Amino acid sequence: MVMTMKKPEEKLHLVMDESDAPYSSEEYTPTLEDKLILVRLAKKYGLEFEPGSEFDKLSRAMDNPGNRLMPQFKLPEKCFAALEATGETIIIHRGVMGYTPTGQYPEGMSGQEGADALNEQIGVTKAQAAAMLFGSMFGWACPGADPANYDEQGQPVKRKEDPHG
Repeated sequence: MVMTMKKPEEKLHLVMDESDAPYSSEEYTPTLEDKLILVRLAKKYGLEFEPGSEFDKLSRAMDNPGNRLMPQFKLPEKCFAALEATGETIIIHRGVMGYTPTGQYPEGMSGQEGADALNEQIGVTKAQAAAMLFGSMFGWACPGADPANYDEQGQPVKRKEDPHG
């Protein structure tokens, strides 16, 4: 894979040599998540991509809050969660980092029980709520933001160990 990046005064060519990779190029196709990781890394170091390239388009889309880049996980528009420290009910919006406080505290139950009840009313599963909580904290293109990685109780599903790793 070859990417052309530049700093304002100079042009850099980054060539990713896959000759020592544990797979052949026919066995691996970079995912959107892989590409987003490269874009974030380039941004961290102040690099830009060749104008018009696939990575330049991804970079620009990441900068546009109205065009959130995230895999198409089956996530609702919003869900409820509880702040562990205070029990306050919060709202998490799909594709948005962080949360919206509500100032509300459930009566007669824990904050998590209150959030679970609200989510049930709007049709949000515990797996979806867990994935959205993860995505709001660590990024929406991460495996933890995929509800398929959680069981019915919203607990992470253990992955089978890779026999090659």
